[in-house]
Amino acid sequence: MKDMITTIAAIAILMVFVLQFSCNQVLTGKILASDRAVDRYIGILTEKGRTEAPEKELLACQLAQCLGCDQAEVKVMEESGRYEVRAPIRGIIACGEFLGISSEENMTEYIVKGNVN
Repeated sequence: MKDMITTIAAIAILMVFVLQFSCNQVLTGKILASDRAVDRYIGILTEKGRTEAPEKELLACQLAQCLGCDQAEVKVMEESGRYEVRAPIRGIIACGEFLGISSEENMTEYIVKGNVN
């Protein structure tokens, strides 16, 4: 009986590692897709010197789709040649609740900032 309980506990813990590997692969895909969207935005910003509201809204919409967040949570700021893009990424730890991690703690922020000359 003791061996069975130990085996079940070990399998549960090992499953978390497998699920985290899958979660990392999904997160990498989301970040790469977000990087492509931001690169297109930076290309427009470099070409024109500044962007209008439709370009910012398009970027916010694309990032919201890529990262699975609300479009209102995406922040696109641009001021005198500097830009900053921020969006939340949720669910970075697989089985977070199983490990005692709350939804508020189980997130990070996608941030890209720089200068356009």
